[in-house]
Parts: sequence; structure tokens; C-alpha cells
Amino acid sequence: MYPGRLMSKKKPSPPRLTKADVAKLLSDPSGSVRAKTSAKIAAQFESHQLSPTERKIAEDIFRVLVKDAEVLVREALSAQLKASADLPHDIALALARDVDSVALPMLKFSEVLTDEDLIQIVRSCGPAKQAAIAQRANITASVSDAVVETGNPAAVARLVRNETAALSEAALDRVIAEYQDAPGVSDSLARRRDLPP
Repeated sequence: MYPGRLMSKKKPSPPRLTKADVAKLLSDPSGSVRAKTSAKIAAQFESHQLSPTERKIAEDIFRVLVKDAEVLVREALSAQLKASADLPHDIALALARDVDSVALPMLKFSEVLTDEDLIQIVRSCGPAKQAAIAQRANITASVSDAVVETGNPAAVARLVRNETAALSEAALDRVIAEYQDAPGVSDSLARRRDLPP
């Protein structure tokens, strides 16, 4: 190596599913082994190193895994696929509607979910999911309106603190009228750059 020459850093390749993994899964189909296997398949899917046929097989595997009885398996899948732009919509939505520990990463980060999905989840699910949606990047005004309508002060505080969330003037008026005494809301409102006079 020549002095002063920078070594190029290779990005580590994702863990690949091996025959040994499959053998381990067959001999020990416990939740922890299924979770590790799920994470490996999801990492390979995200690496874009699979052929179209392999990607289709991976998607079919995900459709089985989202119904796995072991929460640990679904958590591993959600954590690995939360930022996947290529994840089929039905899989993303199944994970987003799951128990909180599975759903929250998808709700915070998945760009596959539509505004309609998010609004439906905000209206039908609990406070933790509402707060997760309120933290998403670039929330549209219609999703923000749905969060404001929840009556959930923690979600509204996170929404107002989210500088990338679009808030209509009507939503801001409602926040001021209904949530000004909620912890964190008034301070966050005062710091918003888009607050109308």
C-alpha cells in the first residue's frame, strides 16, 4: 500500500441464508431460530442481490411469516423491512396493523403505506400507533388532520414537534384550542416555522 492512499471501505454484504440455516430451522423450529432466519431473508431482499425469481420466493415467505404465531419472528421481519421501498403493499400493511412491537417500525418509516392506510390506522388503533405515525417524515395535511382528531395529546405533541409534517391552518387552530395545555404542545407550537400570524 502506498503512503497516503486511502483504502476503499467495502460495504459489508448482508448475512446470507445458507443450507446450514435451513438445516437448523428444520431441526430447531423455535421462535428465535425462525426470527434469525426471517431477518436473514429480509436482509437479502433489501440488498437487491436476489434474482426476480428469488425476490418472488422471498415475498411469498414474508406472506407466511407475517402470520407466524411468534411475535419475535414478526418483529424481526418488521425491523429489517421498515425502510424497504420494494416491499409489497399487502405485507407492509399486515405488519403495520400488527401488535405495537411489530407495527411501530413500519408506521414510523415505511414509505409503502399510503395516506389512506395511515388515516385508517390512526382512526382505528391505539395511542402508540398514533404517536408513531405522527413522527413520520413528510406527513401530509390529511394524515395530520386525522392525528389531531384523535384526542391523543402525546400524538399531537409529536406531530407539532415534527417539522416535516404539513399542518393545515384549521388543524393548527384546533391544536391551539384543544391541546394548548397538553405537555409539550405549546412549546412545540411556538417553535414551528410555519405557524401563521
